[in-house]
Amino acid sequence: NYRPRAILVFISCQHFFMAYDKALVFKQLRERFQDIDFTDCYMIPTLRKSGVTPDQLMRMQLYSLLKLAETDEKQINIMGSNHALERSCEMYGILEEQELKLTSIHDCRSYEDYLALAKGRLNIIYEPIAIPAGEKIQKELGIPYLYLPNVFRYEEIEANYKKLEETLGNKLLLTWIPREHAERAVAEARALL
Repeated sequence: NYRPRAILVFISCQHFFMAYDKALVFKQLRERFQDIDFTDCYMIPTLRKSGVTPDQLMRMQLYSLLKLAETDEKQINIMGSNHALERSCEMYGILEEQELKLTSIHDCRSYEDYLALAKGRLNIIYEPIAIPAGEKIQKELGIPYLYLPNVFRYEEIEANYKKLEETLGNKLLLTWIPREHAERAVAEARALL
């Protein structure tokens, strides 16, 4: 008989309008089902006038079941996005050159895989909406985060890589996608137009 290891309980506006007692509900769930981890997630845009937005809160709660774990110095996490990075993303190649492994929640195939995210040495965040999640994980689990926004100009891309180098304490080889290769691809595309 299958039993889930974790359940994300989604709360909506109606629950708050009915004077929902979150503490009591979760206390009873945890007492009754001690082998299952529970966390609260929200769909309450009508009650969010200021502060943390529903999207930010969802990203925070998505990682709320992580527990302190021994750090794996080879593991770097990409966190806070609803979209998985394509394996063709240069971040994979750059980190592999450093003998580091890039993981995300999208790679998790089991609850143990999810819990292993807590072993990360660093959390990279590229969507600003996920910064509060990075801050919360850093405070609660001690995993630092690095915000590397999506950028498209060479100078901004190189500045992101410089920040990553400084954070990792390693000189990145950056041979994976040299600037000349990108310029050649742009020239070829222009020639087709």
